[in-house]
Amino acid sequence: MDNSQQQYLYYCMWKQRTLLVLFVMLVLWWSKKKERKNRAKRVKYGPLVKRDIWRSTELIRLIHTSERTCLRQLRMYPAVFYKLCAHLRDKKLLADTIHVSVEEQLAMFLKIVGQYHTHSSVGFALWRSEETVSRMGEQKEGAKREVARSRDNYMSWSDDCTKYMLEWYIEKQRDKPPTFKWKAQHHLQCANDLNDKFGITATAKQVDRHFRSFKEKWKWIKLAKGRSGYGFDKVLNKFNIDKSEKSPSKLGKIKFNYLTHSIKFYHLLEELFSDSSHADGSLAIDVNNASENVESDGSSETSSHTSTAEQGLSDSDMIAPNSPAEGTSSNLKRKHVKAPHKKKPKVKARRARVLDDDVAASIVSLAETVKSAAPIQPIAATDPNANLWKHIESLTLPANEKIELATYLAKPEQEVFRGFLNCASDQTFNAWVLDYFAHKYDGKDPATADPSI
Repeated sequence: MDNSQQQYLYYCMWKQRTLLVLFVMLVLWWSKKKERKNRAKRVKYGPLVKRDIWRSTELIRLIHTSERTCLRQLRMYPAVFYKLCAHLRDKKLLADTIHVSVEEQLAMFLKIVGQYHTHSSVGFALWRSEETVSRMGEQKEGAKREVARSRDNYMSWSDDCTKYMLEWYIEKQRDKPPTFKWKAQHHLQCANDLNDKFGITATAKQVDRHFRSFKEKWKWIKLAKGRSGYGFDKVLNKFNIDKSEKSPSKLGKIKFNYLTHSIKFYHLLEELFSDSSHADGSLAIDVNNASENVESDGSSETSSHTSTAEQGLSDSDMIAPNSPAEGTSSNLKRKHVKAPHKKKPKVKARRARVLDDDVAASIVSLAETVKSAAPIQPIAATDPNANLWKHIESLTLPANEKIELATYLAKPEQEVFRGFLNCASDQTFNAWVLDYFAHKYDGKDPATADPSI
């Protein structure tokens, strides 16, 4: 065996021994660390009764303080809240855990959704971690999706189906009193007629939802008509609205886009939802006969008013001849009124007219008086030291010495002395002036001299 082979064998043996020593040291270090960890004192938690009591108290305060508090905080009454909890339990959409009940889970979800609270604020109020609140929120989202599956799917409505539906409601609303209300059987009947005519599978809920959407849009139109700044184009059936109204604080993007584009089925909506029409065909009145109708309405109203005055009844006790409620038994009832001979004549209108004439005459006379009065001259601002400045101006001194005297007396620290000289006699003032210049010519500073000497 040569020398190189011996060196190689020695190197391998040295390497194996080194690795063995390192492995032994690593095992010893790991065992010491584990032993030290086992000897460390464990954190022992005390009883968490106070925390559980606080959670229960907060939940009771939300639900059982009052119905008004529950409605404001959870957006539903206590009875509805417990019914919803029972429904979620029966459907196995939510389940009670070891630490969190279904009531507390639902309360956390309603606080987040109804009050826009964050997970941290809800967790702090109910002594829960943000992870717990977030996990419970995900479970409620899943339950909400399960409940939403029971609703009818969205249906895409064609213009022909929509037009037929609106015309169907208009036809059904004819000859109906103003107090008539649509019910579920009407929507079901409309859905059946739509299915028979167009071969679709519309349900009563889908028809009701489509009908209510048009009713909501008519409210937008009615509100826009009531505003003076919105011009309405009767040819294109759209409003001319400035783009500044598109902001969320005013109209909003959805309403603005709907009102500024051509409104579909505008005339059908007007006939169906207008308060004055009641879907009785009054919107299709002939323009040529409008004046004759107005004259006939005026004459009939005058005659009805005369007969009412003779009988001693007020206008509110009679039904107008053109009222849509005419002919219904429920609207023909009159209120109980006293006999005509017991009713006193009304003179309120005459008194009000006399009072209005007196007030108007008083206002006219007051305006004429103010107009004829001489304008008020502004009061000029007066200088309290004007007399002093006149004394200085009347002295037989050069102009620069007069300015020097005025500058010295105008200083803020000479305010009291300036008031004295203003009230002093000419002899006293002249004596002070001589003394002032005597100090000056003696080489002294007149500002340091005592002017009272």
